[in-house]
Amino acid sequence: MCRGKLSLLEIRLLGQFDLRLESITVEISSRPAKTLLAYLLLTGGTRHPRERLAGLLWPESTERNARKNLRQALWHLRKSIGERYLIADTVSIAFSSSSEYWLDTAILEDPVEQNMEMVVSLYEGELLPGYYEDWVLLERDRLSAVFERKIQRLLTQLLQDQRWTEARSWAERWISKGQIPEAAYRGLMVAFAATGELSKVESSYQRCVEALGVEIGVDPSSETQALYQGLMAGNTESIPSKQDGLGREGPPRGSGKTLPAQATAFVGREQELAATKQLLADTRLLTLTGPGGIGKTRLALEIADQVLDQFDHEAYFVSLAAVRADGHIIQIVADALEFPLSTQAEPEEQLLHHLRNKQLLLIMDNFEHVLEGASIVSRILQAAPGVKILATSHEKLELKGETAFALAGLNFENTEQPDNPLSTDAVELFVQSAQRARPGFELFTDDLELATRICEMIQGMPLAIELATAWLDTLTLEEISEELQRSLDILSTEMRDVPERHRSIRAAFDHSWSLINETERGVFMRLSVFRGGFARDAAHHVAGASLELLAALVRKSFVRHDPKLGRFEVHELMRQYAEERLKENPDASLSAHEAHASYYAKFMSSRWNHLRDGRQIAALEQIDADIENVRAAWRNCIDQKDTSRLRLFIQSIRLVYTIRGWNYAGMELFAGAVEALESAHGDVEAEALRALSLAHKGFFMAWLGLAEQGIELTREGAAVLRRLNRPIELVFALNGQTLCAQYLNLQDEDEQAAREMVKIAADNNDKWLEAFSLFPLSTALVQKNDYVEAGRIAEQSLRISEEIGDSIIALFNLSALGAVAFNLGEYGKARDYYLRSLSRSEKLSYRWAIENASKYLGAVAMAMNETEAAEGYFRESLRIAEEIGLGRDTINLLYEFARVRVAQDRKDRAVELLSLAHEHPARRQARFGEGLIQASAQSLLDELVEEGTPGDYAQAIKRGKGLELDEVVEELISMGSQG
Repeated sequence: MCRGKLSLLEIRLLGQFDLRLESITVEISSRPAKTLLAYLLLTGGTRHPRERLAGLLWPESTERNARKNLRQALWHLRKSIGERYLIADTVSIAFSSSSEYWLDTAILEDPVEQNMEMVVSLYEGELLPGYYEDWVLLERDRLSAVFERKIQRLLTQLLQDQRWTEARSWAERWISKGQIPEAAYRGLMVAFAATGELSKVESSYQRCVEALGVEIGVDPSSETQALYQGLMAGNTESIPSKQDGLGREGPPRGSGKTLPAQATAFVGREQELAATKQLLADTRLLTLTGPGGIGKTRLALEIADQVLDQFDHEAYFVSLAAVRADGHIIQIVADALEFPLSTQAEPEEQLLHHLRNKQLLLIMDNFEHVLEGASIVSRILQAAPGVKILATSHEKLELKGETAFALAGLNFENTEQPDNPLSTDAVELFVQSAQRARPGFELFTDDLELATRICEMIQGMPLAIELATAWLDTLTLEEISEELQRSLDILSTEMRDVPERHRSIRAAFDHSWSLINETERGVFMRLSVFRGGFARDAAHHVAGASLELLAALVRKSFVRHDPKLGRFEVHELMRQYAEERLKENPDASLSAHEAHASYYAKFMSSRWNHLRDGRQIAALEQIDADIENVRAAWRNCIDQKDTSRLRLFIQSIRLVYTIRGWNYAGMELFAGAVEALESAHGDVEAEALRALSLAHKGFFMAWLGLAEQGIELTREGAAVLRRLNRPIELVFALNGQTLCAQYLNLQDEDEQAAREMVKIAADNNDKWLEAFSLFPLSTALVQKNDYVEAGRIAEQSLRISEEIGDSIIALFNLSALGAVAFNLGEYGKARDYYLRSLSRSEKLSYRWAIENASKYLGAVAMAMNETEAAEGYFRESLRIAEEIGLGRDTINLLYEFARVRVAQDRKDRAVELLSLAHEHPARRQARFGEGLIQASAQSLLDELVEEGTPGDYAQAIKRGKGLELDEVVEELISMGSQG
C-alpha cells in the first residue's frame, strides 16, 4: 500500500464513498458492490469464504440467491477497478493488500508516527454515511474511537506547545463531528484561559453543559467542572500539565459497582440493547421476561454496565435464584448492597431508609419463583425516588408502573446486514463458545452452513448454543447436528461453575415446567403439535386453550404473542420439550395430532372457496401465515392415509403452491401422496386421490422443465379418474395435461384435453370451473393460430371470472388476450392487456404470472423497436424464472436475449446465447404460439450465419456451447444492457 502519495487506486470511506482510479472518479452503480469493496478494504488482505460474505451482504436471501448476488457484486467490482486489486477463487474473496492503493481509514489507523494533523484531517465524517448495516455501524464506532484518541493526542500536544489558536481550531473541529467530547470543551477552556479570555472560558463550559444536557441528559464530569471552576478562579494550576494532558474522558468507575464479572464478551442484541436502555430511561421498573436459557441475565448485566454513568456508577446485582421464600428477599437485597441489618428496627424499614436518598440501579435476577414477594419492589420504588430496578423473570411482576420486555433468542436468520462476517449473532456466539471448547476453532465453508443449521434448530437460544458447542472437544459439527435431531439431551454440560438449572436445557425447562399448573401443562403439551406459530382460534380447537390459559402461558414465557400479526408462537426447543412430554401419553398425542390435522384440513377446505372469488388476497395471506401447519397437517394425513381429510385440501394446496412458485416442493408434496396411496386398489376414494396426486405431480414437473415425464403422469391420472367417474377431479388432471402438451407442442392433445374440461364444467353448471376450463382452450387455439376464436373464448372466460371476482383466472385471460392481440399485430392493445395482467399478478404475488407478463411485455417492446425496455422486461422475467425453477422459460428467454443482442448489433453475443440454448434439453419444448424453442433458436442462428462470411461465427458458436447456463443467467440478470 502506498502511504505517502496518491497512487493508482484511491479510496475514501470517511464522510463519503469516493473511488478514483488514476485520479479519475469511478462510479459503481451497485450499492452491494460498494459495500463488498468497503468490507474487503476494511479487512485488508483477509480471505473471506464466499458463503460468509454472501450471508453478510444478503442476509434475507436464500443461500442460492445470496451467492448469486455476491457473484454479481464481484462482477461489478471487476468491471470498475479491474482484476489486480481482487483475489478471488471459487472458495474465497479478498482485497489484495500488496497492491498499490491509498485508503483513508488505513492511514487513520496506521500505528506508525506521522504528521498527526494530516492523519486527523482525513476524518471528514463518519464511515460510509447513509449505510446502516450492523457491521458498518460497528466499524463506524470503532473508527470514531480511533479518531477521538488521535485528535485528543493532537489537542494535548498543541496545548503543551502553547499553540492556542490551533488548539481552539482542532477542538472546534472535533466538536463539529456531531459528538460531545468533553476533552474538546476542556481544550477550548484551557486555550481561552491561557490568552485571558475568561468570558469565552465560561461560554465554552456552558456549551458543554447544554450539549450534554440536551443530547444525553447528564451533567459534565467532575473533572470538567473542576477545571472550569479553577480557571474561572484564576488558578493556573488547573491547566493540564504535560504529564496529564486533558485528562481522561468521563468520570472513573465508582466503587459502588458490584456487577458480576463476565468471563466472555457480550454478543449481539444491538436492537434489544437500544430498546431496553430507552425503556429504562423512561421507567423505574423494567422486567426482562423470557424462558430459561434465553439470556435475560446476560442482557440485564450488559444494560447495567452501559448505563452506569446515569447512576453515579452504582449498580448492584441481586440474585434471587437461591431464595426459597419471598420473606427472604429483603435480606438478599441488603446483602447485595453490603448493608448490615443491624438495628432493632424492622429489616424492611432499615433497607428502605438506607435506599431513601440513593441514586442507583438494582438488578433483581430470577424473580419468577418468588413472585408473591414482588410487592417489596413497589415499596422500594416508593421510598427511594432515585432507585431504578431492572428485573428478570419468566413472567411479569404484575406491579403498577412496570414495563415488560419479552426476550427472544439471538438472531439466527440472515436478517438486515449481520454485524460481522460470522453471519449472525447466533453464529457469532457459536464461534465464541466453540473456541473455548476447542481453541483455534474457525468456521470455514461447510462448517458455517452446519453452524447456522444448528443455531436455527435451537432458534438462537444462548444457553443451548453454549451447551451444543461444549461438545466440540468430542463431536464434529455434523454429529452435534445429528444428535440434536434425535434428542435434547445433548444440550448439557458437567461444568462446575454453571448453575444447576443451566447444566442442561432439560434442567432449565424442568425448572420452568415446575412453575406452571397441571391445566397449563396439558394445554402447552398439545400446543407442541403446531409448527411456525398459530392463531388463537386454532389453539382453542386443537389444544383446548382458552383465552385465559393462553394469556397465562404468555405471561410465563411459554408462549410468545406477536400483537402485529395477532399470532402466537413457541420457542422450538420448548416445543420439542413439550412434544416429548406429550409422547409420554400416546393417546393424548394421537388426539392432539388428529385435532391439528382436522383443523387445518377444514381451514384449507374453507379457503378453497375464498381462493376462487374476491377474497383471494386475504385467503393467501392467511394460508401463508399457517403454511407450516398446513404442511404438517398434510404429512399427518399422508402418514395416516386419511383420505377424507386429504380430499378437503388437496385442491387448495395445489393452487397455493402454484401461485407461490413452489414448484419443486409441489412436485415432492404430491409424490409423497402418490407413494403413500400406492396400495389404494379397491378403495375408490384412495384410488381417486392417488390419481389426482399423480396428475398434480406431473403438473409441477412441467413447470420445472420436465414436461416429457409430467405428461405421462397426467395422462395416467386422467385415465383413472375417467374410469372412476370423478369429473371434477378429472378437470384438474386434464389441466395438468394441457400444460404439458402445450410445452411439448402437442397441439391436438392440448386442445382435446381443454375441450373435455369445458364440457365437464358445462355439465356441472359451475361458473368458476367453466372460467377455469375456458382459459386452457383459448391458449390451445392460440397455439393453432386460431386467434379470433381464441380471443372469443378468452373474453368469455374473463367475463365469467370478473363476475365471480376471481382475479387469478382473470389475469390468465388478460395474458391470453394479449397473445391474441400480439399475433394480430395490435401491439398497443397487447401491451395494455399484459400490463393489466402484470398489475393483478403483483397484487396476488403470483410469481409465474409476473414472470409471464414481463416476458411478453418484452416481446411487445421488441416488436415496437423499444430494445432497452424489452431487455428490462426480459431481465425481470428471467430473474423470476431462475428463482422458481422454470426450466423451459429460462431457455426460451435466452432466445429473447439473443434477439435483443442482434438489435444492439452485438451479434457475436447473440450467437453464443443461441448456441447455448440449442444445447439444452429444454430446447425441445415449445414457445407459446411460436413452435419449438429449438426451431426458433436455429432459425435465428442460421439467419445470422448466412448474413456473415463463412467462419465469422465459428468461434462464437464454440464459445456458446461451452458456456455454463447458471453463469450466463446470472450475467444477464445483473448486467442488463451491458450483458
